[in-house]
Amino acid sequence: MRTIIAMLAMMSVAFCQPAGVKALYVTNNTTGTVTAFSVSPEGVLTTIGVYPAGNNPQDVGITANGRNLIVVNATAATIEEIYTFRINNDGSLTRNNTPSTIGDGPLSLNVTASGFLLVPSATNDNLTSFNIQNDATSVINTAAAGAFPTKVVSTGNFAYCTGTSGGPYIAKFNIAPNGALSVIGTPTTMPNGSAQGAVVHPNGRVLYVSSALGNYVRAHTIEPDGELTMINDANSGGNSCVELAIHPNGEWLYVCNVVSDTLTVMPINPDGSLQASTQSYLIGSDIRDVITDGQYVYVTDESTLGSSLVGVVVFRIEPNFTLTRLETYVTGGGRPQHMALWNPPKLGDVNRDGIVDDTDLARVLEAFGTSRNIAEDLNADGVVDDVDLAIVLENFGA
Repeated sequence: MRTIIAMLAMMSVAFCQPAGVKALYVTNNTTGTVTAFSVSPEGVLTTIGVYPAGNNPQDVGITANGRNLIVVNATAATIEEIYTFRINNDGSLTRNNTPSTIGDGPLSLNVTASGFLLVPSATNDNLTSFNIQNDATSVINTAAAGAFPTKVVSTGNFAYCTGTSGGPYIAKFNIAPNGALSVIGTPTTMPNGSAQGAVVHPNGRVLYVSSALGNYVRAHTIEPDGELTMINDANSGGNSCVELAIHPNGEWLYVCNVVSDTLTVMPINPDGSLQASTQSYLIGSDIRDVITDGQYVYVTDESTLGSSLVGVVVFRIEPNFTLTRLETYVTGGGRPQHMALWNPPKLGDVNRDGIVDDTDLARVLEAFGTSRNIAEDLNADGVVDDVDLAIVLENFGA
């Protein structure tokens, strides 16, 4: 029996394993492309390729099993496109299907841990849920999201969408097991300007939202029913704070401030409350997005002004959690926007805690038969089945 299990595991690795390299993907808005970089242990980016992604690609996300890269376009058209790529073992991209469509003005996307795609339409004032299957997307349903919804994030069976018009707000949604969205209560309001960026704490219980005009970030407790309770506000340390990222240890919030063109760092207290910014780093000409893997912080500089390199700025996170600027890497495209990072887990490590154990086995058994791109789909073939179970058993204890 062990021989059969080992053979199944080896087959899955050989033929269906998602990208085995740590890879960073960046949308290039004006040239209609996505750049793929490999990321070395030293934080060095090496271009894998540059891939056509339609007109004005905006945001980008990766499924939990690393099978698919999703890109949404935001153009002057009233019908926009969603591109779905297959991520190959070397981090390169392949597109096998025609793009699906979404309403006007999709400024962000979110791929949920349960394998669904969420996309807001800023013009149509709604949020749409999609299935991701067979390297393509299909609509599940659409729910009202308030005026000009901008940024969408999710945790568990809840989703949150910030809005910047008609009074800044956070719309709240329940995500059903089949991916259908339903509105939770009334929107949570934020004073002093637009609600812009958003990120969820690694513990899944705190939501942080930036106020671009108020220059502050607000922390909210996520209640068991999905409602939000304000914890506190703290100054971002820059002008016009937008995109946010959080260190995997949950102790540091990274903030893009577009007018001051700075990356600032805000300490997070054990209760989830925020402290005012304690660090500030000048980027170049026009900071756009920020993400982190806990070792490095990656920032896009989208401007073509002056002598600033247009691309990705990499910072190393030091042991005392200050940042050291390393290099700027040119993406080969115009106006780099948003990023997605694929950091392959240990084979069989579903929950990414560094060991393959009973928890990983239980998660695969619970998800057995699911036909979605979730973390339990270890060989990224689109279904949780015997091969995924074999991968856990073969690597058990590693």
